[in-house]
Parts: sequence; structure tokens; C-alpha cells
Amino acid sequence: MCIRDSPKSDPPVIVKAADVIGVPTPGRTFIHLGDTSCSDNIVTICQKLGEKQSVDGGRLCPDYLVHESTFDDDTAILAVPRGHSTSRMAGGFAKQLGVKDTLILTHFSARYPPPHSATV
Repeated sequence: MCIRDSPKSDPPVIVKAADVIGVPTPGRTFIHLGDTSCSDNIVTICQKLGEKQSVDGGRLCPDYLVHESTFDDDTAILAVPRGHSTSRMAGGFAKQLGVKDTLILTHFSARYPPPHSATV
């Protein structure tokens, strides 16, 4: 609720959310994970949230998952010791979590210069 006082002698105007906002629509959920090689704690958190909110049989299934994916299957042996995931690990986690819409794979690395970096 918002009350606007006019500098004049007009009475205050009360604006209620229902007066200016349309019909409520369900929101979208997403989970964003940075460097990780084991996401089991996230599954537990989503299960607890789902139980609390009575969602999808006691499981909160996000619409989107942003997950780092540093390595592919050819370099998988390097992933876990360095705290990273492979694209296959991220896909398996998305399936385990029940992601409804999209898995977005990403990785930010200081190893590689930007493609059009300028030298100063």
C-alpha cells in the first residue's frame, strides 16, 4: 500500500496493490551453481523446500539450472580433484533435480583471455 500526500489540502490517496497489479501468476524458479563437483546438498535443500511448500510430491523442481561445466568426458579425471564438474555430471544433476525447462552450462576461467582483449 502506498499513501501519497498532496502538498495541497487534498486527502491522502491510498493505492492498493490489487488496484494496479493484474492477476497473480506463478513465478519461475532457478538454481545457480558455481564451481562444484558434488551438488548433493542442493538436492537435499530442494527436497526440504518442496516438502515445506507441498510442491511436486515433496520436491522442488526448478525451471532452470545454471551449472558450471569446466570439463568434458575426455578430461573428466581432472574435474573432481579440482572442484569442477563435467557437462555429463551437470546433466545428471539436472535430471536428478527434475529441472523442468533448461540446463545452462557455463564456466568462467582466468586461464583464457577474452577473445578480443586489448593490450594497454
